[in-house]
Amino acid sequence: MESDAMDNVGVASTLVGAMVFLMCLTYLTNHSDKDIRRYSYEVISQTIAIFCAVMIFQYMNDVTVKVVQMFGLQRFHFLVQMCQMLVWYAALEFHLYYMSFQGAIVLAKHKLKEVPGMKPSSERVSVWTALSSLVNPEHVMLQQLHPLDHIEDLQSQMTCWKVLLSHVAGFASINAFGTLQQMETFSKSWQMSVWIVGLAALSLLLLQWHFDAQRRKVADNWKTFSSLYDDRMEELYHECYIMWHEEAEEPEDNVLALTLSFLTVQTVRFWISGHMPDVEGLDGWAVQTTRSISDIETLLMAGALFCASTVALDLYAGLHVGQDADEEEPRVYQVALASSNQAFAWCMYFGCKWLVATELFVDGPEEKMVLHLILAALVTFIAVVAIWVLDKLADLEATGEDLDHAIIQVIGGNSILVGFAWEQCFDRAIEVIAAQGTFFRVPPLAVKLALAAACICVIIPAWRRWILPMVLREGWKFGFVIDGSDAKWGKVFKSKRWHWLMHRIGIQVIGFKKPSMLSKQKRDKNHGMAFQKRRKERGMFKILQKEKVLSISDGWPDSSPEKENGLKFVNSGGAGLQQPLLQDSELCNLDRSVSILHRQILHFAEAEASKTQLGPEMAQLSERQPGLRELLKLGGSYSLTHLLR
Repeated sequence: MESDAMDNVGVASTLVGAMVFLMCLTYLTNHSDKDIRRYSYEVISQTIAIFCAVMIFQYMNDVTVKVVQMFGLQRFHFLVQMCQMLVWYAALEFHLYYMSFQGAIVLAKHKLKEVPGMKPSSERVSVWTALSSLVNPEHVMLQQLHPLDHIEDLQSQMTCWKVLLSHVAGFASINAFGTLQQMETFSKSWQMSVWIVGLAALSLLLLQWHFDAQRRKVADNWKTFSSLYDDRMEELYHECYIMWHEEAEEPEDNVLALTLSFLTVQTVRFWISGHMPDVEGLDGWAVQTTRSISDIETLLMAGALFCASTVALDLYAGLHVGQDADEEEPRVYQVALASSNQAFAWCMYFGCKWLVATELFVDGPEEKMVLHLILAALVTFIAVVAIWVLDKLADLEATGEDLDHAIIQVIGGNSILVGFAWEQCFDRAIEVIAAQGTFFRVPPLAVKLALAAACICVIIPAWRRWILPMVLREGWKFGFVIDGSDAKWGKVFKSKRWHWLMHRIGIQVIGFKKPSMLSKQKRDKNHGMAFQKRRKERGMFKILQKEKVLSISDGWPDSSPEKENGLKFVNSGGAGLQQPLLQDSELCNLDRSVSILHRQILHFAEAEASKTQLGPEMAQLSERQPGLRELLKLGGSYSLTHLLR
């Protein structure tokens, strides 16, 4: 009976907690402060990336450990873990090359129209083409795509898998060097474990140097090949190399920062508690439930020191490094800043874990699931409060731009705190469910892999499709992503409600006028709508290239001084580009009649009698408006211009 009551409490707590958590996310992502919205989406995006990366690595590592046990390779466990890390690292590097190669071709498409072996337009390169180009880049198989849509799609793909693979490679590196740190030689004292931190830094720096040398080698091969054609081909491959090199820096530094921060905090915890945590950073139940208040305070103070070092490094880099606008900070500063920021997050996570375990489970049963659930809820609450407080601090006038930038860096560290907490919680939940798999005679490992694969297949596509664009394409500004390639935006701009909203803020649209008197039937049919049905041939807004900005003058039409011959103007973003809007009702009626005639001419284009049939009507329209040609010159290019010609 007692176990049933505990199960009921667990289910009820999960239901209430999930509802509160979802509502808190809703408040944050729809906050009136745009900075809060931005930080919320960025933290959510990073949290999902870390959650998925840890889950992918852990269960792939479980398979690797199972294979090691089957073949009796326990003596080579460290080497196996290092090979696993190298595989993930190589996968990250190839992804960076593959996406950079595609992006370079799209960006240089206008220069490839006459280059032998190349096809002229927006292109998507297959994986096999990218692989073959490493050795012999002679022919590129291309697929037709709109260039701007292709570039945004490549940006989304690049960021999604770059972030995901860099985190997986980072946790694989943590596991490999953590395995070495667990050996008897280095686990005797915390002083010896420090050597592993230095060894990991040196090894990963050598790995970065090796892949950088390989990139240069491939670039030299491209340069030799491009010399057979012309300068445009050489420019293409140079663009590819620059893009490849720049995109590789951030994930490589992330792998290094993750490894150094986690191993450093492992050593700090070893120094405080006298016990070395395992490879995953987990303490024994007796160790984590018997920590003293002084131990917890020491670990949290260590986290505060890492946070202070993050702010200090960022301020120093802003004041003394990269002062030129075109100059970037050296990678050593970026790695040091990221490592200290992530170490702050690790200290906060394990400090909160010690606190919850000591206060709530010191004399109770071993309830790891409840512990991780409470811990995840606690660190999420702390992260939300920290984001709000730090944002208010950054909004103060007393803080300058350099300090604001440092504060934003600290906000970014919350993603590791929240992501790792919820991953541990879900990992424990999957283990509990998998333990019941023996009832169906299914191995627990197979059940865990199936459940993890199901979670990943649901989470990653949703993250890439809806959450990541909110960060990359500034969706946090409006609560939605403005994407011209999406067909729904065409429907939005054609809707009557859109033009009604434009009318409310003083923007009138060519070809639309507010209906004065409607028949009873139309009034009943169009009740609540402010404009007549939109004609497909007209409209002030055209969906242009996504990088162009459409700016509309504030206060128009009442306060706009730009008037000419009764025609009011709207600025459309370019210097001196202004389009007059027809206000006269006679001109609107005339314009509508011209559109009807235009459609009739298109319908009878093949019939010789169409010109004589429509000629008298055209003459009557010309008599109704003697100055029609002059008005058309002011009003833009209309379909009647082509008719009169």
